[in-house]
Amino acid sequence: MVARTDKTLVVPLVAMGSVPQYAVQLVIDARREQLHKQPIDSLYVYPFAGREMSVAEVVGGRAASAGEMVSPWELYYSDEDGADADYMQMHSPVIPGCESLYVKQLVQLVRQRGYARVVLLDALDKGLWHGDSPVAPTPPGPESEVPPDVPVLRWGNRTLGGMKLAVDDETPAGQTDDADASAVWPGPLVRLVGEQVDAAGEDVAVEALAVPVYDGWNAPAARALLRAARVGGPLAAAGGETAAAEGPASDRDGLARLEGVYN
Repeated sequence: MVARTDKTLVVPLVAMGSVPQYAVQLVIDARREQLHKQPIDSLYVYPFAGREMSVAEVVGGRAASAGEMVSPWELYYSDEDGADADYMQMHSPVIPGCESLYVKQLVQLVRQRGYARVVLLDALDKGLWHGDSPVAPTPPGPESEVPPDVPVLRWGNRTLGGMKLAVDDETPAGQTDDADASAVWPGPLVRLVGEQVDAAGEDVAVEALAVPVYDGWNAPAARALLRAARVGGPLAAAGGETAAAEGPASDRDGLARLEGVYN
């Protein structure tokens, strides 16, 4: 039997504006020296081949030296003492009709590595969101870190009593019956993860976090996701400068340009 850990597995869904992928990539870029990459073979996501690029390279508008090839689904993990989270990166969406099989493979990996918590990151089309549903405020911090207009929706398989939405983890289950919210989010993939983890008898907390965004520049929303997930450390709290200080020089330069142009 695999020994249980206290670690969290962060899983980005392929969603609006690629905001979940961007949030995870911020962590990967800043912690490249501490994280090991493990490709995950799967028949249930679209094939993909491409060169690994950092956020800094994308922002800089040019490709640096040729990097490693990436696969559709990858796990970035750390064996260091004190590491509190591992991160998946999704470069391709799940093939329609294969959602249940994909989630089954994900749950098997959760069991094999003994994770205690799984956090799913999601993003919704703000143009279709009415804004009346309960939100989970991000943890307090300096006002400049995350704009107050970045709400984070939260769902959990334990504290929120099934498929209900609630204000935060301390809210008693079933506080809200927002039919419109439950019809839009959480989506089928989020529900499948919660259902299959529970069906497997695993003592694993599953949380899902989503930000309503427009397509475009959404760095504040990505950082809001990391803060609400309680992972990412300084990356989640600072507008890029603190995070960049932890990463390679190319990432520092790119993130500095990023902050100067868009903030």
